[in-house]
Amino acid sequence: MADQVKGIQSVEIAGGILDAIVDASQPLRLKEVAQLTGLSASKVRMYLVSLCRVGLIAQDPADGRYRPGRKALRLGMLALGQDQLISAARRAMTDIGERTGDPVLLSIWDRDRSMIIASYETSGPLPMTFRVGTMTPLDTATGRVFLAYLPPAVADQAMHVHIGSDRRAAVESVLPQVRRKGFAVASTVRLNADAAISGYGAIAVPVFGREGRLELVLTALHPSTLDVVGRKAETALLVEAARDLSRQAGF
Repeated sequence: MADQVKGIQSVEIAGGILDAIVDASQPLRLKEVAQLTGLSASKVRMYLVSLCRVGLIAQDPADGRYRPGRKALRLGMLALGQDQLISAARRAMTDIGERTGDPVLLSIWDRDRSMIIASYETSGPLPMTFRVGTMTPLDTATGRVFLAYLPPAVADQAMHVHIGSDRRAAVESVLPQVRRKGFAVASTVRLNADAAISGYGAIAVPVFGREGRLELVLTALHPSTLDVVGRKAETALLVEAARDLSRQAGF
């Protein structure tokens, strides 16, 4: 319905500029924003000035690059906080984390990658924190769940962009097993294409909504020293939590 009503073109252009900066996952120069949006640098500059004034975009005074502003972050967190499924998933994360003592992540699909939208962190020895808004690699337990259950065209495009040709066949080969078992595992926790945390593994499960659409992925990170019995117990907790959340979402 909204697509059929005449809107304000300048607002839509500003939205496109916001999209370009958010999707980049790193601060951008004016020239880069112009290239990504197909607009002239002079036109982009005027929009960026206004977006900075209202707090949706922020400019680094040191190098002049642009990134999402505090108001954009507040809007995103407000939207997530008012989503009933995500609120229920947060409670499930806390329960799993308290029962296992392991960190738990909640991710959504954002355009062509998975993004962390919530995390339950423990006081354990994990050598890093996972920030909300972090875009995570697809060659991970979380990424494999998304690739296994997203529409094939979406998954194929994401793999083409973000997974090298030397790894794509290996990733594709495990997706049928993910669908058959209903979860994905990984023996390492990958931070990006070139870096991983040694000594930790991951288990990820899908949360479905109406008509079987993949909505969220729950992921628990565990020490590699966790024995088979412990891994089975943690997997069972995650699978049951995901099934309960899926029922709440109308699946």
